[in-house]
Amino acid sequence: MKPQPTSRSIAYEPDQHDASQFDCGQQGLNHWLTASAAHARRMGTAGTFVWVSNGNVVGYYALAPHIVVADALPKSIGRGSPVSVPSYLIGKLALDRSLQGKGAGQALLLDALIRVVSASTHIPGRLVVLDAVDEITAAFYERFGFIRCPGNELSLLMKMSTAAALAVGAT
Repeated sequence: MKPQPTSRSIAYEPDQHDASQFDCGQQGLNHWLTASAAHARRMGTAGTFVWVSNGNVVGYYALAPHIVVADALPKSIGRGSPVSVPSYLIGKLALDRSLQGKGAGQALLLDALIRVVSASTHIPGRLVVLDAVDEITAAFYERFGFIRCPGNELSLLMKMSTAAALAVGAT
């Protein structure tokens, strides 16, 4: 049985969503949400989407357009690609400690992939890319089909076709 999201993600609005109590266990991710997410949106560099419970943010992810240089890709993915491969970046993905270990991380990741796949029907991208904060997180992403990039073991990627298959299976 697949875990379901605690709620659907919505665009982060700092004046409507309280992120002051959010704690995922990674200070950098906690701080980015409160200090940088709104600025990234205003600058057009990333959109942040949140799960909210009783007005408090309990999970979030940030998405942005991205380019990957084909030479940095594993041969099985980079073969036949243009020099610059249009992609989507999951720049941040974090879940409050209160939801960790309950399958909600998988649901939050699937929520992000569903949003990326939906966007890709209007603005094509070949890959979904993300950077793991540590080895444990990288292993988590690998369970869903993300592949490590050669030379940077904490950078992972997935073909859009794989993301689409996961998104269809999650809905």
